Amino acid sequence: MIPLPVFADAEQVARDWTNSLTSTLVGPGNPLAKGAIRGQLRGDNQPWAEIQLVGGSAALSAENPDMRALLSWLVYARTREAASLAATAVANELEALDGRAGAGAVLVADNVTAPFWSPDGPVPRYVVSADLFLRAT
Repeated sequence: MIPLPVFADAEQVARDWTNSLTSTLVGPGNPLAKGAIRGQLRGDNQPWAEIQLVGGSAALSAENPDMRALLSWLVYARTREAASLAATAVANELEALDGRAGAGAVLVADNVTAPFWSPDGPVPRYVVSADLFLRAT
């Protein structure tokens, strides 16, 4: 029997999921206008997020070949108010994940933290963390 894959590139899966939310979260006129990117975006006035994997584990049981990934969305903006608005929108989208089809490899979020203020030097930043349950493909 060939074992099922358990682990996924959790940061990329989370970026893809975040950037797919073009009607409510990402894009011009939405709270996280620049979406989620790899690395940091300097010198831009539009809110954006960097996603970091900060922990995780393999499947919860042999019958559940999913990955639990503890991820943080580091939400940056030009002002504290814009960063807060974008981080709150991210947290609400995470809370809305319920395992229904349409989220791709992202199944459900748990333990979503409320956005908290964590400036990056002089740059306004809020952080939202959550456990995402992912299905490796």
